[in-house]
Amino acid sequence: MSQEGPVGSGTAADPWLVTTVVDLGHSGVRLIETDTYVAGQRSYLTRVRLSNDDSDQGVSATIYRAGDCYVADSDYG
Repeated sequence: MSQEGPVGSGTAADPWLVTTVVDLGHSGVRLIETDTYVAGQRSYLTRVRLSNDDSDQGVSATIYRAGDCYVADSDYG
């Protein structure tokens, strides 16, 4: 697992980004999650991408996601 960030200035033109990369065992599957946040917003955006380095072999995957985030000085929601 690797994680980079936050990078950016937190503006709409240059939001903060945190990127997390996880290799899923020896399957050849890699999960890349990018979280984006603009200062003052009441929400953030998460993008999740799966890639398969072994293009000859199909892989079945199920993604579960949960979290508890403190955004914009509020833990509500």
